[in-house]
Amino acid sequence: MINRNFLITFIFLIHLFFSIYYYQPYTFLHEDGIAFAFISVSLTEDGDLYLENNFPFTPIGDRPEKSFYSFSKDGKYVPKHSPLLSILGIPFYKVFGFNGFLILNLIIFFGILFFLSRFLEEKVSILQGLSFSSVFLLPFIFYHTYSFCPDILLAFLISFSFWLVKIKKDFFSGILSGLNIFLRPNYVFQIFPFLFVSRKKIFYLSGVALGLIPLLLYNTIFFGFPWTTSYDRTVVYTKAGQISVSHYELFSLDFSRFWKILSLYPRGLIFCAPVIFPLLLLLFLKRKKFKEISIFLFSTWLWHYIFYGFYVAWLANHHGLRFFIVPVLLTSLSSLAFEKEKI
Repeated sequence: MINRNFLITFIFLIHLFFSIYYYQPYTFLHEDGIAFAFISVSLTEDGDLYLENNFPFTPIGDRPEKSFYSFSKDGKYVPKHSPLLSILGIPFYKVFGFNGFLILNLIIFFGILFFLSRFLEEKVSILQGLSFSSVFLLPFIFYHTYSFCPDILLAFLISFSFWLVKIKKDFFSGILSGLNIFLRPNYVFQIFPFLFVSRKKIFYLSGVALGLIPLLLYNTIFFGFPWTTSYDRTVVYTKAGQISVSHYELFSLDFSRFWKILSLYPRGLIFCAPVIFPLLLLLFLKRKKFKEISIFLFSTWLWHYIFYGFYVAWLANHHGLRFFIVPVLLTSLSSLAFEKEKI
């Protein structure tokens, strides 16, 4: 038998060793991480979210970095991404410089380990420990812990929220769900898995409403209306000049995309996260015993798969499927199926 705290400490130390071993200055600011980092810089140095003078790339010209910007209601360059992760990064940036963003990312990752492990017994079997660990030791998870990654924060908030539902603190779980939507608006769909398992749905929804207030205020201040988001005003460069486009234009019906999410080499789920399939199958076979977790996990997988099956930019990352980090890490809960029967 293995102590669960020893287990998560061991997993975390492996990730910490990986980050130290591969560390080179700024290399962890890959993909969207660099955008979140320089939003923190702008907030720290200028006290604002106007990025004209606090971003390493020019928004002028036909460059990939153009998608990091949105137009405010005044036509200024503001973040396309939520500032929530960047706000958390401010004290770490002040103390450790850019390395603080990596430190914060690792701390958040440990939080995921901590809250998901609370669903396990204090002592777990070797088989259960191995199945739990196998999800966190996937190579593409290492790539995104050596990062400044919003998906790691999403996974933390959802893991924390689910644990709050378990201990019957549904109102506080709802607040975190509202913040999830601030971090990435499509996580409004994650409300449904929580409603399926919440025993105090009114309290949960009240918490969601409270947690949405920062997003609604942010949208009103920068984009003019509570329901207008930065993703509705993304900056795109054309031959005619810069224009504002909406992410709604990135959705289309292409059924081949559903197959590619699973099988596209080397980043489809079959290749980047093969362990999830036997784990999900085992949980499905024992779904009656673990009804609440099964409902929550499978409904979370379902909406991710459907949503990104219609999303043209589903592959917008370099290693694995970043947009599936949340359901992949939650799949570690399938290790409960290896729990020994109590006599």
